[in-house]
Amino acid sequence: LQNDLVASQVAYYGRAGWVHVLAFIRQFVPAAELMLGLYYVMLFVLLGGMYFLGLTVSRGDDRAAVLGLALLMFYPHTYMLGQSALIGPHFYESWFSAGVLLYAVALALRGRLVWAFVVSGVASNLHFLQGAQLAGLLTVFGAWNTVMSGAARRSALLRLLGGMLAYAVTASPDQVAGFMTFSWLAT
Repeated sequence: LQNDLVASQVAYYGRAGWVHVLAFIRQFVPAAELMLGLYYVMLFVLLGGMYFLGLTVSRGDDRAAVLGLALLMFYPHTYMLGQSALIGPHFYESWFSAGVLLYAVALALRGRLVWAFVVSGVASNLHFLQGAQLAGLLTVFGAWNTVMSGAARRSALLRLLGGMLAYAVTASPDQVAGFMTFSWLAT
């Protein structure tokens, strides 16, 4: 792998555990096929997340969800965090993470807050800033639901705390990998 330009840079991506997994897979699969496959998976996750969110917002109306997909695919100025395009011509972990986070938003809107935190934690392993940002928003959303839930405050608070714990556990592989790669820890 030392003659492979991409694989030789893996050591500099200590906080992204998925890069290490890809470097391992790269030993068995040519880079072009690996990246093309990841691109198709990324598109499937992104468009599937948009469709799931569209179904959630439209309360199960397939037509509205398909319209949301069409707008996403054909509207050329769809931007996300940092003014980068949402869909592009190549694999990019931010787009993959955004697709996963669409599922988390839909789960939160469906009242599945703990699962939304879990999915956000998984997305944090792909792109930590995006996953952490949604986890923060889910915390505010959960706190608001706790305050507004009236007699069910205790169960709402337990769901919020359980979700925050679930996020910490599912986001931890990336954090542990980042913590262990700091050179000052070895000295």
